[in-house]
Amino acid sequence: MSIGELLRQYRMEQGKTQKEWTGTTVSPSYYSKVEKDVHRITVVDLLEILRANDVNPLDFFSRLNWADQVKDSQSRELARSINEAYYQNDEASLQSIRASVERSKLTNKEQQLLLLDETIAAVKDDPELLDQDQLQKVKEEIFNSDHINERQLRLFANLVPYYDLDGNLVIGRRLLEIFCHDSKVSIKEALLAMSENIIIKCIEQNRYADTSFFIQAADAITIVPTLFFYKNGLILLENMVAYHDDQRSEYLAKCQLAINNFTLLGLPKFGAEVQKFFDKYKVQ
Repeated sequence: MSIGELLRQYRMEQGKTQKEWTGTTVSPSYYSKVEKDVHRITVVDLLEILRANDVNPLDFFSRLNWADQVKDSQSRELARSINEAYYQNDEASLQSIRASVERSKLTNKEQQLLLLDETIAAVKDDPELLDQDQLQKVKEEIFNSDHINERQLRLFANLVPYYDLDGNLVIGRRLLEIFCHDSKVSIKEALLAMSENIIIKCIEQNRYADTSFFIQAADAITIVPTLFFYKNGLILLENMVAYHDDQRSEYLAKCQLAINNFTLLGLPKFGAEVQKFFDKYKVQ
């Protein structure tokens, strides 16, 4: 049973017209074609309609025949729904989709659950939601994937502190090569975050020679106002590296200026943590 067919079944069971059923979520004319499977409905609009009509999303999704649909367009529908919820930072929708997949008989159920767990972690910006086994699977997925997307890039940027440095260097180089010409600000933000996290690990492990590629790549990313936070962090890191190679006081002064900027930006606690990092590693 398709999403459109199932929506119609639920609506008819409640004895509602299409206008009563959809409210102000979508127009009745558009929705009529959703029930006929002519138009697709976004996951956000779908969940809004279900909630407005007291339909449990878990029950709704569990009645979809995911196992049969996975071989055709409905598997693409699942992927589209996940991506759509991700780009809207809609954790509630992702959790609903995950619950339905958990109860399904999908042949690739474990893979889909890992994808959803990765996506939820990325939306919440909290990699600690993933256990060690999931962290390793994410790394292998990114390393072996022929087509890496923004979600994977953002997730890896946050996971750099949890992985070994050598693996980070290999994957980081690859991601920079793939996305270096992308003009999307969120991509640039993720690349800067990833590069800076890798540079931090290099400094912590006294492997300054490995920083040059990532400093150059990060410097090449054109700045826009929303990226100032990351560019300021880059100023700190590249001057710490420069000071390691040539102990000139001007490098330390620039580091301190960058640290002070975090406080001026209204991030005094973060600035204090950065100061601790600087004091610990400025001389090695």
